[in-house]
Amino acid sequence: MILKTISQKPSRLVCLLLFPGIASISYAGPWEINPLVEARIGYSDNVEFESNDDEESGFIGQLNPGVSIQKNEGRLLVQLDYLMQNFYYLDDDDLSTNQKLDSIARYEFIPQTFFLNGYANISQVLVDSNQGISVNNINNTGNTTDQRTLGIEPVWVQKLGTYAQANLAYLYAVQGFEDESDEEGVGGDIDDNDRQRFLASLGNQDVENDRLDWALRYSNEKVDFEDGEEFDFSAQLIELGYSISPRLQVVGTYGYENNDFGDVVSIDEDEDGTFWDVGIIYGFGEFTALEVRRGERFFGKTWEADLTVGGPKLQVNANYEEITNLEVLDSINSDGFDAPENLLQNDVNTNVTNDRNSVSISKIWDGTIAYTVSKSTFAFNVTNTDVEFLDSNDTQKYASYAFGWLWNITGISSLFTSVEELENESFNNGVDVETSLLDFEITYVRQLSAKTDFDVSYVYSEGDSGLDDDGDFTSNTVSVGLIHNF
Repeated sequence: MILKTISQKPSRLVCLLLFPGIASISYAGPWEINPLVEARIGYSDNVEFESNDDEESGFIGQLNPGVSIQKNEGRLLVQLDYLMQNFYYLDDDDLSTNQKLDSIARYEFIPQTFFLNGYANISQVLVDSNQGISVNNINNTGNTTDQRTLGIEPVWVQKLGTYAQANLAYLYAVQGFEDESDEEGVGGDIDDNDRQRFLASLGNQDVENDRLDWALRYSNEKVDFEDGEEFDFSAQLIELGYSISPRLQVVGTYGYENNDFGDVVSIDEDEDGTFWDVGIIYGFGEFTALEVRRGERFFGKTWEADLTVGGPKLQVNANYEEITNLEVLDSINSDGFDAPENLLQNDVNTNVTNDRNSVSISKIWDGTIAYTVSKSTFAFNVTNTDVEFLDSNDTQKYASYAFGWLWNITGISSLFTSVEELENESFNNGVDVETSLLDFEITYVRQLSAKTDFDVSYVYSEGDSGLDDDGDFTSNTVSVGLIHNF
């Protein structure tokens, strides 16, 4: 697909692959409502990730209530995971609260025809990626803010006979940030915005079994930022796929796009015009496939590749893509009902640019390997993103490397170890800034009862905050906690 949105979630092994599902949900009944509470006490010798000359130690207490709500039967589907994180810094007598919400709902007005989708999300993101970076909410760096997203999407699906199917969808989403600078002037260009998209498509119904897959698509999108900048872009395209053999399929896309990027930013390329890509999809087995595409768009040549390997012990996923970063959020997908988030992880989105209201091009590499043997699972992840802003020719680069090991000691206890390194380099207004963070974590989890878990963890962090002359810092943090599901 030529129109995509850049993911707002970082590739972190801790929350994506290995960490035990502490807040699990039972799907036995039509409605499942599971409240939970997390109590924790920790100590850090550098609470705010200050430079080594200014570090301050302290105790950190947490009392975090939450709830998981699930309904996956009937015409109404609901999944909601909410956690209120309350951090109390005992030495400074300071209270910090973060909201974490991941919710999705779908109501089927007319069976298999008319749906109304909705979602709401609250997460923490960096304010300025050139300042001190923390991958969790525990260390009070003053460099995170809440990102709130709310969306609604009516969808009409109309079957035309036994072969073709038409789809109409309209998505409206609002996105807001608590953009507050701290006393040291940490701030960023974070604009609230609203986004709209209309999609229409016509294609064959059975894309898995028909030898010829085809689809005609039209999209019209608008992104309106609070500072007054507004972007409009649309595309008309045709997608084709033909199965040469049960394992090999030839695919291609051809279309025309209109946008007003050139009215807002200074770019040399002709932003209107045709685009295309061609490629192949080859299946090596039931769970292994490779897709490669080559194309062109207004900003130049494009490549896209995706490799998936599945098996009882080995899982591999590697992909590369080149995209613009202004498209509206993804359509709401019912697949999300099968994968609840583990909101007990204190993750912060570190893969966010300073400028959130400019047209940019991203080249994204991402790869994950996970291998399970006996009671252990080993995983490795690497991510690299190159971003170029079309209005200023500024650039930004992100890279992360992570290794994790999960050892299921017994049926009620496990040990998790991970090492993760984040690197960020930006070139803005002639200034080159580099930041980095290395995190080592070891966590022991034991189930005390059917509803209560105990854990103890140690985290070592070291990094460079980039802009400061003496921005190097180190931190040691230990914590113990209880999580109880009611």
